[in-house]
Amino acid sequence: MPCLRPLVIAERFRFHNRSQKPGESVSEFAVAIQKLSEHCAFGNSLNDALRDRLVCGLLNETTQKKLLVEVDLTYESAKTIALAAETASKDAEELRKLPAVNKIKAKANRTPSAVSKKTDMFCTRCGKTNHDQSTCYFREKTCNKCSRKGHAYRMCETKNVNTNPVRDDKHKKSTVNMVETESNSDDDDYACLNHVESVGVNVNRIGTKLVNVSMMINGTLIDMEVDSSSPISIMPVKMFNRHFRSTLLAPDVKLSTFTGEQIEVCG
Repeated sequence: MPCLRPLVIAERFRFHNRSQKPGESVSEFAVAIQKLSEHCAFGNSLNDALRDRLVCGLLNETTQKKLLVEVDLTYESAKTIALAAETASKDAEELRKLPAVNKIKAKANRTPSAVSKKTDMFCTRCGKTNHDQSTCYFREKTCNKCSRKGHAYRMCETKNVNTNPVRDDKHKKSTVNMVETESNSDDDDYACLNHVESVGVNVNRIGTKLVNVSMMINGTLIDMEVDSSSPISIMPVKMFNRHFRSTLLAPDVKLSTFTGEQIEVCG
């Protein structure tokens, strides 16, 4: 019995009627319309069809209006703008829920004058008040921020965090191009708000919203977006030049978008 091919008109009907659902992220919506387009036979107009469906199907009217006035809008640029707007909206919402975080910051930056009068001890190495600095655990530990011995990360007064941290032998790598992660370190209890305690990702969260982690790369914290469907991690060349001085090697891979557009790889 011959295999029946999908009817193009029916597939396109489903495609053009697909809109973003409540609670569905832009990333999920984009994946959904890409799957629906597989049997629509759009050919060379695939990029335009995906762009139009993405813009027309968005729930956020503010983002939709912004995309409608963009000149030379492509599917990839529309998706990038929509994802950025979604992330900014979520960040703004999280900032409105941060009274507890502000309290933690105030505690992390405390000085001897801020310590309760009920105690006469204040350790300048870690910021705690239950022991003297001469017996502090961090008196022989190396700070992950300034690479000096004698204090915890949160008590460091160094402003420049782009210096390469000195680590114990078990953490040293044989190449400066190795990505290092902070997890289960002795400094975890004293980490400042911008310090990465762990880069473990709950895979059950992927697909419901964007997942971002801060990676320590060559001594510099870089915010990266987790994409479980991509075998390769990339960053803009402007970001690379801003944070690193390493010489790029000639690329040995060729990358392309879902719609077949080539991505220029600088190294």
